[in-house]
Amino acid sequence: MRRNTPGNVTLGIAASSPSASNVTRCFSNGTEGSCSINFAESGFIFDLPDLLADKPDAFTLSARRADENNPDTCAPAFTGERSINFRSSYTNPGSGTQSVYLNGQAISNTTSWTSLLLTFDEQANAQVDIRYPDAGLKQLDAAFTGTSGSDEQGLSLTGSDSFSSAPAGLCIESTANNAACASEDANCSVFTQAGEDFPMRVRGVVWTADDDPQLCDNTTTPNYRQSNITLSSSLVAPSDGRNAELSLSQINITESGVQSEAVNLSEVGVFQLLAVPQANSYFGRTVVAGLSDPIGRFIPSHFNLHYQLDAACRPGSSDAFTYTGYQSASSIQNPGQPFQITGHILALNQQEQPTYNYRQDFAKLTSADLAGTALLAPDGIAEGQFNSWAPTSRHLPRGAVTSASTRIIWPISVHIRPC
Repeated sequence: MRRNTPGNVTLGIAASSPSASNVTRCFSNGTEGSCSINFAESGFIFDLPDLLADKPDAFTLSARRADENNPDTCAPAFTGERSINFRSSYTNPGSGTQSVYLNGQAISNTTSWTSLLLTFDEQANAQVDIRYPDAGLKQLDAAFTGTSGSDEQGLSLTGSDSFSSAPAGLCIESTANNAACASEDANCSVFTQAGEDFPMRVRGVVWTADDDPQLCDNTTTPNYRQSNITLSSSLVAPSDGRNAELSLSQINITESGVQSEAVNLSEVGVFQLLAVPQANSYFGRTVVAGLSDPIGRFIPSHFNLHYQLDAACRPGSSDAFTYTGYQSASSIQNPGQPFQITGHILALNQQEQPTYNYRQDFAKLTSADLAGTALLAPDGIAEGQFNSWAPTSRHLPRGAVTSASTRIIWPISVHIRPC
């Protein structure tokens, strides 16, 4: 009859020079715990691999006991088929909903056990497939108790090991229905204004294939938690434009494996969003960064018109004048002298900042969007408003003279007269 005879050893420091001000601390798998180590004459030995969420992997489970002829060495405990009990537990986070799968069978997440029939070779090794469709730190326990009345009666083997499971990567996307810009250019329909908030979310996702180009099609890993994920944007179009500033530079995923935020971009154009976790910060591992599909088209929020009035006659001449007419009575109309306004139009975002990318094909304001509005001049006082195009217009004239600050030089002839 073989029995395992456990022993116990406590680690400690009898003396140190210089003297330590803190007590002895012991860690297992990165977690602080007891400094006691249990030894047994029999047990399971296995080293679990670190996983990608939902990606199959495998490990070797070895059944070992003290060699009868040399108790200081190990020998195979048994060969052939045996029913081995397994269970798993949550370490970080401390709870969850997903099971570990061994050889395709879901393993208990509670104190109860799940029995698995394994075949051990002549070295008492069994190959076990493992898969875990979530992220986090988990522990797996294995146990065997010899059948009463058999040669293995009284033989007890236990073992445990921890593993981390990381998301296959991050999905970063806008959940707005019209966010996608498949053509990646100025032909996309309008998404939103520069500087206007739109919904964005970042989430950890499971593995479906190596070098997966579409992580946002994958299922979320609900137990994924990570802080200090850096956010930024990348310019897609116009190719010679400026990158936009993203209103949020960092997020923390604290629950459910996903974080949603309202963000905005400062510029006109088409952009991708980027989410980059800190290196080696997820249980010592680096989670793959996320890059969104192209998002856009972003347009200006509004325009400012800056202008100057040119005299009706040639500037500098002795007869230069500007005459806007007058109204002596409501029934008497006196037209004034037409003159020209020369100015520039500045495309702005919602924060009143210039949108430097509003040019070339992205500059869609047309001359039809520019019209003069007659000004009232009762009693010789001019009142009224120029700039009569609709506030929803987002176009600039093709062929207009542009500069780096997107000021558009556009001559406009208007009559200002009483009415």
